[in-house]
Amino acid sequence: MVVLDPDLLSGVPAGLAAATGMDALIHALEAYVSRYGSFLSDGFAAQALEKIGHSLVKFVRTGDAEAAQEMLEGSFLAGCAFSLSRLGLVHALSHPLSAHYGISHGTANALLLPAVIRFNQEAAGEKYRQAADLLGVKEQTDLADWIEELNRLLGIEMKWEIREEDLPVLVRDGLMSGNVQANPRLAEEKDAEDIYKTLIPA
Repeated sequence: MVVLDPDLLSGVPAGLAAATGMDALIHALEAYVSRYGSFLSDGFAAQALEKIGHSLVKFVRTGDAEAAQEMLEGSFLAGCAFSLSRLGLVHALSHPLSAHYGISHGTANALLLPAVIRFNQEAAGEKYRQAADLLGVKEQTDLADWIEELNRLLGIEMKWEIREEDLPVLVRDGLMSGNVQANPRLAEEKDAEDIYKTLIPA
């Protein structure tokens, strides 16, 4: 039994709505490009991407009840999708950031997503183009760039100092996740390190 009642989201702080909303979006997106995906998981993920893309910013900014309902339904559908397909490299690499730096799960996911999309592009370019269309991204707009702008609109930014000396531990812990195998492009240690380095100012 699932209760999708927008009244339960009344008064949710904007920061929490943004982080959890991005987590739901990433559940749908990673399910959609998963190596273990199927027509069934794709169907759930596509519906989730449409609902979340249409309602996320509005819900975070206004708490609108209709947008809240769309977010609840989108999050539920995304959960149905990834329960069939698993997730991917975003979730694999985000868990060590939460464990070692205390970055909330949704925020860590959102910060990693642009770099992971760019890494996966050669293996999942067509799927990302379809996902961008479902999210309502304007034609010819790069999805990773769009996600970076979405993070900015939602107030999600890198506020933690990732230490270079911690990278070996982050990489080790991240690549232990089973989600690495579901990612559309297989990541090795150097790939994971390069993705983490995008969070360190040049």
